Amino acid sequence: MAYSFFVAGTKLPVPPSSFTTKIVNKNETYELVDDGEINIIKKAGLKEFSFEVELPCTERPYANYEDGFLPPLHYLELFAYLKSELLPFQLDIYRELPSGEDTYYTNETVTLEDYTVTEEATNGQDVKVELNFKKYRQYSTATVMQDEDGLHYTIVRGTDKRINRVVDVKDGDTLATIAMREFGRADQNLIDYLYAINKENIDAECAKRGVSPPQIFPGMSIRLTDDSFGNIDEYNANNNVGDNKLQVEDVNKITEEGLTVTQYESIMQTVMGHQNRLNAMSSYMIYNYVDKNMPKEFRPIVRFLNYKGWLKGDDSGELGLTDDMLRILAALARSGAFGNDCPTPEDEKDWGD
Repeated sequence: MAYSFFVAGTKLPVPPSSFTTKIVNKNETYELVDDGEINIIKKAGLKEFSFEVELPCTERPYANYEDGFLPPLHYLELFAYLKSELLPFQLDIYRELPSGEDTYYTNETVTLEDYTVTEEATNGQDVKVELNFKKYRQYSTATVMQDEDGLHYTIVRGTDKRINRVVDVKDGDTLATIAMREFGRADQNLIDYLYAINKENIDAECAKRGVSPPQIFPGMSIRLTDDSFGNIDEYNANNNVGDNKLQVEDVNKITEEGLTVTQYESIMQTVMGHQNRLNAMSSYMIYNYVDKNMPKEFRPIVRFLNYKGWLKGDDSGELGLTDDMLRILAALARSGAFGNDCPTPEDEKDWGD
């Protein structure tokens, strides 16, 4: 079976020879007077994941890179960044049979707990890194606010922590191509946002090469989110930026590929359409929580069923809903199967807000 490991969206060149998942025990044992020892059963703790990865110093026939060889320093800088930024990210592991058929995959939101870098003379200049991750569970703080009438209270929840994602710059990439590939659009506001949250890194690389920013080069890592700036909409609001649409004067500008912006967007939309169809064939989305990842029209129904106690997750509270399951719940809601109080996707107000 072939494996592919991705850490925060970056593919590791050599799949680890072993991968360990630890289910952490949280049970507690007490000694009772005259009754002996008892065991208090509790829910399992957060999963822990660990493996050791090899980072070759030169090209190896068994190493697989997405877009050409990258030195160990590239991955070491990524690990250092993930550890220092104090943000969760995705750990993805894909499994493929010798026939080419995809089997199940692991997709977990994690934090990098610690890692150990080992260099041995017997390995030349190759580097081995032992990585330890822990599952991250989204949460938010709740504040009870008194209403103006003084008789009622409203629970206000803080914003969930964002999931951090980093992408590698491929040959021929620009901020525009990354924006289109990752967000499905490449307007100037989004390009400015990507430049702003990566400005220090981009400016330093451009200065080193003697070129003007915001050019980017293979081997660089580009952040797609940054809590100090917020998401693209928050960034625009804080900087008084208007609608995220191309202005009329931008339409005839020529990109580095020699195309007008209109031509470029048309081509990239076609490419993204094919890519999305390929992705849909090999994987599917799992919705474990009622958050921004779940399509907005289904959230009221899931909240309602969860409130009623009719829809429950596993021991960890994860719902495990797919798109097909959400559509089935919506059809049942429209039919009245859950009662007249149950919202439908057509309701304008989000139930539970």
